[in-house]
Amino acid sequence: MKEVNIFLESLKPEPVIQTLTLAFLEDNVKEDDGSAMFVCEAISEIQYCIQELYAFKIVLDNIFLDYMKDGKINSERYPFMSHSEFKTIHLLDGTVKTQYLFRAPVKYYVFLLMQFLSENPVIARCENCGNFFVPKTRKKTLYCDRIIADGKTCKQVAPKQKHKQLAESDPVIEAYDRTQRKMYKRLERAADMPFQNVRYMDYEMYDNWMKTAQNAKKDYIAGNLTAEEALEIIEVND
Repeated sequence: MKEVNIFLESLKPEPVIQTLTLAFLEDNVKEDDGSAMFVCEAISEIQYCIQELYAFKIVLDNIFLDYMKDGKINSERYPFMSHSEFKTIHLLDGTVKTQYLFRAPVKYYVFLLMQFLSENPVIARCENCGNFFVPKTRKKTLYCDRIIADGKTCKQVAPKQKHKQLAESDPVIEAYDRTQRKMYKRLERAADMPFQNVRYMDYEMYDNWMKTAQNAKKDYIAGNLTAEEALEIIEVND
């Protein structure tokens, strides 16, 4: 099917996810019977797969934030963290080796997350770009080594902008944090009661807002936007 092939082609830079997405679609999309209903159902399954990835990305951010507070994960809030299903195969080749089989991208990501957290890692959040990272040492690290502009990393750029770091009372930072909490709560309500609220929001809408708001905040910190311009982008008026 053309739509499926286009979608899979877009995942080519990520061969593992491309393969797992194909497996997911093979398990969930019926064979093409030439009907218009097949096209609708196939598109619906593709959308569901995309939504799962969006949802996991958003939940992952919140898991890391919770973990950074006390090194624990609330299994009631994230039930999939206490029970995740996947197949294993044991091979005898001198020693017993275990292989793991996945048929969906999110199941693979959950497995990697569980393995990662089982090692009690140190997780930090860059105070410049806002992304999570694992510091090279256990010493408190404020900035990551990601390249953000002109070949320079946050760790190289951020100290020079220290005087631009904003206090908690700064209207743009306060608006960003407040609006982020509001949007996430709206997303949670919509997940429980889809299409029953005029303020409906899905994962893609939330992710789009997050990217736009984060860019506005970074541009404001860099001095490329005024407070009024940043607030106009970040705030969502009901």
